[in-house]
Amino acid sequence: MNGATKAYITLVGLGGLLGLSYGWLSKAPGERVEVLIVLVSLGALAQTISVPLFTSSSVSLAFAISFIALLLFGPFGAVVANLGSALTYALYPVRRVWYKIIFNASVFTISAAIAGGVYALTGGAWSVQNIQSAAIPSAAAAIAYFLANTVLVSLAVSLSTATSFRKVFDENHRWLGLHYVTVAAISLMAALGFQSMGWPGLLAFLLPLLMPWVSTRMYIAQTKNVLARNAELTEVNARLAEANANLQRRIEEMDAFYRTGLVLNGTVELREMLAYVVESVRALMRAHGVAVFVYDRGRKTLSLGCQSGLRESYAQAPELSLNGPAFRAINERRRFVLDGDIANSDLLSRAAAEEGVVAAACLPLSVGDEVVGVLDVTFIEPHVFSNSELTVLETFAEQAAAGIHSAALYKQVHSAYLSTIAVLVATVEAKDPYTRGHSERVRDLAIATGTRMGLPPDDLNTLELAALFHDIGKIGIPENVLGKDGPLTEEERELVRRHPALAESILKHVPTLAETIPIIRSHHERPDGSGYPDGLDCGTSRLSAIIAVVDAFDAMVSDRPYRKALTRDYAIGELRAGAGSQFDAAVVDAFIKAIDERKTESPPLVSEVQFRRDGVPTAIHCPKSMSKQTLS
Repeated sequence: MNGATKAYITLVGLGGLLGLSYGWLSKAPGERVEVLIVLVSLGALAQTISVPLFTSSSVSLAFAISFIALLLFGPFGAVVANLGSALTYALYPVRRVWYKIIFNASVFTISAAIAGGVYALTGGAWSVQNIQSAAIPSAAAAIAYFLANTVLVSLAVSLSTATSFRKVFDENHRWLGLHYVTVAAISLMAALGFQSMGWPGLLAFLLPLLMPWVSTRMYIAQTKNVLARNAELTEVNARLAEANANLQRRIEEMDAFYRTGLVLNGTVELREMLAYVVESVRALMRAHGVAVFVYDRGRKTLSLGCQSGLRESYAQAPELSLNGPAFRAINERRRFVLDGDIANSDLLSRAAAEEGVVAAACLPLSVGDEVVGVLDVTFIEPHVFSNSELTVLETFAEQAAAGIHSAALYKQVHSAYLSTIAVLVATVEAKDPYTRGHSERVRDLAIATGTRMGLPPDDLNTLELAALFHDIGKIGIPENVLGKDGPLTEEERELVRRHPALAESILKHVPTLAETIPIIRSHHERPDGSGYPDGLDCGTSRLSAIIAVVDAFDAMVSDRPYRKALTRDYAIGELRAGAGSQFDAAVVDAFIKAIDERKTESPPLVSEVQFRRDGVPTAIHCPKSMSKQTLS
């Protein structure tokens, strides 16, 4: 307890003594002791059913008993009646510490004394005889009691919890004003009932006092539930903000992968390719410096291919940021990392030490069994490489290796680009909880449906590729639109409808995927002509119709930002309802029969891209790990 709180409690305690003195001095001769004893007992009982508020305070019907005593016997009666509630507070449900007992007893006494003074000043008489003369003084006394009690308690809570007085008062007490006035009105009727009918009159009006108590209790419970839900929503919003930040970074990564792939596919100039890789890695990782070294297998030496952010010494005397052990790791095609988790400054090379490097990662650039270079990423501020960052670096290392290799083997550029897009698809679905595995599931279900419909092998191969890449155009849709947890605006809906056309613009650079482009572009078209992007009716291919059905089914049975996953039966019902208008009826029928026949688990995925001898892809499988990709 801080000094200010101690001083305040002392001051309130002195005020309680003054209130007690005032009550004693106002004592009238011939008080009915038995009535006071009953009221003290009722006050003690009322305090046992107090309703906890939101911040270290409570409200009870003890005020009603105190107010009845005030109306019957004046301030002396109110002070005496409060002794019962003060005693209950001290011992029930647990024994309070001494300073809390003194504080609360003093608050009760001060409130009763102030209310009694206001009652007298506004023309109230002891003892109350009729409602006309007592109505206004009673209302004024109730408001005075409310303000005295709640202000004293709010100030104590504010001092002890370092919370603003206004916040404590608004959250706990401000709304209780009407409660006090209502209870005071019922207490007035109880006092008048006692005056006219004795104990039966008092008891008759005590029962209605339970109504404001019950309503207050229910209001507090409901409000606490709402606050708890708000706290949960705040926590969820915080997690969503974190998820959005992570998703933004994933979008940046995917964009960098995509653009790097375009550069690698569009040029055979080694320096141009490496410069783009280096700049992309540095921007994405926010690193101090990035370098790519080209490895001469015959001479077993490294030469600087390109660097960004490093001093000229790296160009004049190129060397890795890490010494011998790292070079051996490169020969063994293993990455080597120095950061806060593996702190060994002896591993730093001379050039890196002069640069002020404190964290670094060296990754081999490998093509098959051949090491063609090294990706070197350095930081001059403390940095710990996360698994996600190392995965990104491995992906860029693969891209850089493909670029170096394609400079000598230009005919493999298309294969390297196709592999990069496969990694991009895997990255999108591996790191987004709402779409993880979506393309793989669409592929499996599409093949099952096509097989059920008796499609020839070549069509099944084309269908498999189109299913895997059907959502690649969503790379161009802003994350806040894809992850929106509510209805889309018309403008946002138009953005989403662009993704089939965006997919076409991405895949048209890969001649070996030419057959999949019209299928992907039209997989959101409908038989009734209300689809997009072209509003076709009967002009779509059967392969597009298959992807449309499978895509819609998987979307319905998967979690989305705006809803939880729907049941399988519900999704099938929706497909049946849309057959003939939204979906091809024959495809819907074949799809339902196919999923009824399927096993519960899909066959294991294979991390490879298969090609015919003429270079045309026959099948592609999204890799489970982005660090392992093979071309056969």
